[in-house]
Amino acid sequence: MKRTGRTLVRTGIIGLCILTFGTAPTLAITRNWTGSLDARWSNPKNWNPEGVPQNGDDLEFGYNDYDHDVMINDLENLQVGLEGNLEGWIERKTYVPIHIEQVNSFNPIFHATRSYADLAEKTDFLKIVVYNNCGGERYRHFIQNIGSTVFRDVPAEELLQFNNHLLNYANEKPLDELPQAGLSPDYVFRETKRALDGAQGKCRIFPGIDIGIPTGRNSRKASPEDTYQAALAGLKAGADGLILSRKYSEMRLENITAAGRAARQFQT
Repeated sequence: MKRTGRTLVRTGIIGLCILTFGTAPTLAITRNWTGSLDARWSNPKNWNPEGVPQNGDDLEFGYNDYDHDVMINDLENLQVGLEGNLEGWIERKTYVPIHIEQVNSFNPIFHATRSYADLAEKTDFLKIVVYNNCGGERYRHFIQNIGSTVFRDVPAEELLQFNNHLLNYANEKPLDELPQAGLSPDYVFRETKRALDGAQGKCRIFPGIDIGIPTGRNSRKASPEDTYQAALAGLKAGADGLILSRKYSEMRLENITAAGRAARQFQT
């Protein structure tokens, strides 16, 4: 049967995304999401006109027209497909990611106590934060923090060298240069590889590559070459893909293009 209709799905940042559902029957119904009672799609009172969506219906979700942060598609066998010239339908699936914050890569105690193998059994994919541009000033701040408490008696540069030794970071700059230099592509490679080895194929690994995340006035700003090298390092480590971070409004187009160049080169 011919696919018809469009669904406008609310996204909190960039506006609307268009989907269609199932194979169109003879009479499709356009239902508007109201979310007036709860977050469940199966509740007929959450739709106008009232009723439970069926395959072939067009479902419209407007921007900020409901109060729930999460909508729950609890309808079995409801097929979801993107509008357009696609080869097939995307079956209903909820993907659950876990975001691994950057301090996980700075703190050797976190290194020792957080098991990627255990996390991999609880998620579909892990986003590993390996922001190398803003990572320089973040790493310096971490060293300064621990140097002001439990390692107060250790000179800051010696503490950095000791921490680098524990983390097997051999190619990073001295403490005073970290904000301007950032972290190296080798850092992206090592942390991605560590996550892949730990997950043991139980989930996918997507390193987060920072593009335009704000840094201090005198700290490193991502250039296209920085983005290219970081993206390529993550892919060479064996990542299942990349997540360009944090948000589109911070990014420059030439940096996004550089990430795409790295992906295309890696595929050839």
